[in-house]
Amino acid sequence: PPGPCHPATLQPATLQPATDPAADARAVAAAAPAAVPAPRWEVELKGGWVPADARVLAAISDAEAGGRGEYEARGFSYSVDLHQSWQRNRKTGRTRRIRCVQPPPPQPPPQPPPPPQPP
Repeated sequence: PPGPCHPATLQPATLQPATDPAADARAVAAAAPAAVPAPRWEVELKGGWVPADARVLAAISDAEAGGRGEYEARGFSYSVDLHQSWQRNRKTGRTRRIRCVQPPPPQPPPQPPPPPQPP
């Protein structure tokens, strides 16, 4: 099953034929799936939330199936629990919160102004 931080799958819109080539181009552009920013994991440190490094991300990826994972970094061994949203230093017992941040969806491109009407 997908983990808690997986982006939703986009479904493209259905195109209807148009008589105006510019309208056709706008319809195709509107139906193309926009690039969805990937969700990211963060760890809470003393200075605030920071992006998780590659080792944490690998442990989280492994943990998504079962909710738990382990990794080593900076000479320490850590456990990750996605259900309780924490990582724990296995030697010291220090626990830090982790979170998944889902970036806002991309904004649609601005629409060109309508062509001027003849007088």
